[in-house]
Amino acid sequence: MKIKTIYIPIEITKRELDIFLVFANEAIKRKFRILLGSKEAIFFLLKKEKK
Repeated sequence: MKIKTIYIPIEITKRELDIFLVFANEAIKRKFRILLGSKEAIFFLLKKEKK
């Protein structure tokens, strides 16, 4: 079975980071792969992954 990936683009504000970390923790417990990062970093990773 392939592991599902959740991409979470975050901004640098603390109020968003807290809730995303709680969400990521719960998703990891349910066997998801989590990638947290800035929107630009995630887009770069997705472009690189397609090649």
